[in-house]
Amino acid sequence: MGRAFPENKVRWYYPSLRGASGLKKIIAKIILLALLVTTLGGGGAAYADTDHEPPVLAWEEENTQWSGRAVTYTGGKYFMLPGEWSPEIFAVSDDGKSWTQLYSTFSLLAGGHSLEMKDVVWTGESFLAVGLSRQHQFQYKLFESPDGIYWSVRDLNIPELAGKGYIVDKIKRIHDKLALMIRYTTRENNQAVELNSAVAISDATDGSNWTTGSNHFVNRQLFDIAYGNGMYVIGGYATANNDQGFAQEGAVIYTSKDLQTWTLSYRNPAADTSIRYLNWNGRQFLTAVALNEREGRILLSEDATGWEEHAITKYSLPAPKLMAWNGDYYLGYADGGIVVTSRDGAEWDWLEDSLPLTTPSYLIRDEKQFIIGSGNVFYRATEQSGYIDKTEPAYASKAEALHTLRLFNGSDKGLELDRAPSRAEAAAMLVRLLGQESEAYDQIFSHPFNDVPFWADVYVGYLYHHGLTKGMGGDKFGSDQLMNAEAYATFILRALGYSDTSGDFDWKHAIGFATEQSIFAPGDYAELSAKPFLREHMANMSFDSLGATLKGEQRTLLEKLIAENAVEREAAEALELL
Repeated sequence: MGRAFPENKVRWYYPSLRGASGLKKIIAKIILLALLVTTLGGGGAAYADTDHEPPVLAWEEENTQWSGRAVTYTGGKYFMLPGEWSPEIFAVSDDGKSWTQLYSTFSLLAGGHSLEMKDVVWTGESFLAVGLSRQHQFQYKLFESPDGIYWSVRDLNIPELAGKGYIVDKIKRIHDKLALMIRYTTRENNQAVELNSAVAISDATDGSNWTTGSNHFVNRQLFDIAYGNGMYVIGGYATANNDQGFAQEGAVIYTSKDLQTWTLSYRNPAADTSIRYLNWNGRQFLTAVALNEREGRILLSEDATGWEEHAITKYSLPAPKLMAWNGDYYLGYADGGIVVTSRDGAEWDWLEDSLPLTTPSYLIRDEKQFIIGSGNVFYRATEQSGYIDKTEPAYASKAEALHTLRLFNGSDKGLELDRAPSRAEAAAMLVRLLGQESEAYDQIFSHPFNDVPFWADVYVGYLYHHGLTKGMGGDKFGSDQLMNAEAYATFILRALGYSDTSGDFDWKHAIGFATEQSIFAPGDYAELSAKPFLREHMANMSFDSLGATLKGEQRTLLEKLIAENAVEREAAEALELL
């Protein structure tokens, strides 16, 4: 992706001009436009060899009048969470600056106090939180709100844990489910003999009907759960009982495809090591393990079955205790105010502008910034001009051309080229590239999936009816799951008449096959293989496919769409695509 970098750090890549003569003209114009904009100090290069350049961040300190346990961000709102030592603090903010205290409305639900409230999550329909209620004999309850201000309370209802004393460590939305990280002890003769963990899962967006199933782990303390590439991943550490209680033995990571059968995929035998967080960025899993107080390792894996260890910069810094991904790079925070960043998770930079927060309690990211904090002190990190992520002019022009052809739509926020596309959005693009949007709306085919938004029903129904998608299994299409480059390249190839089920190509290597067929340029392969897949990439791939010839035919995809009245010839001619 292009960014505005110093001139001497830019290396240009010129896409190959292929397809119809009209396509050659417009691509040439796009390149000239990109050159002109960059020369004038605007957008950035078509390709910049700066993958490991550290960001330039500006830090701004901010103080609030209250000091909650932690702050979280979800559903467009910030929440300051109450804790055992500050039970009266529960506040909400739209910008992280101006806060509304919710204690007066919330105290009626929690009997005057809510203790150790866990993360608030937005389900797409409402906000959910888990906390202890004094009014209900210090039992964990589920709190729900449609707007983050007015809340109701109800039982958690976990049948397998009925009658057991347990602690909820985290509530998290994971894939198309809700998950609770829970710990409890097994007792004999009134003595705790095992420290167990359980993962309670709810398929319902309102958090009803929780079940732990086989998600119980003996002598394990688990902290986080992630989902990506068809795999659920949980991390924590093993324990052993001794005279002082449950000792921490070593970091562990487990994986599962169905939340039923779990496999140990990583263990560090060193004592006192653990996995505290897990991140899936659309392409790889990342976590960190502390080897000792001064040295840590980053763990990376694409499928969570094999983990690569990487030192945190050449200085062998401590493992970050907090980590976040902003769609372009990771930012981590370690004890002592150490801030580290990485674009690929393997090569890290230690930023010199460390912060005077030795033990921050949270690191969160909204759409524009990172926020690191502890108590009532916040530090905001925003990128400075000269390193702001900008959509490449070439990509923007192609997206606008597709929009003119009615093949690429946006929202009230525009075309949103700088965010990752969902599977539902990719399904809509495939139907349009097939030239079947009108039929999809006319026929309104049914499908078995219960997680498809209303606007995407016709597209998913068409694909399911014609055998172009099977979903994620069962009644789930995976509408909100982020699309990756290989999967979208598979969609493109299907639109061009190729079939992965018939053996034309392997979907796992769809980008490489499309490059061999001159559908994508070699530089596109490098871009898509190294960076997170965004809507700008989806637009770029879709536009380039218009000039590609169909399998076994002489005409291009664009010519087919025009012949089938899916694209207006006048619009294509106005864009000089013919």
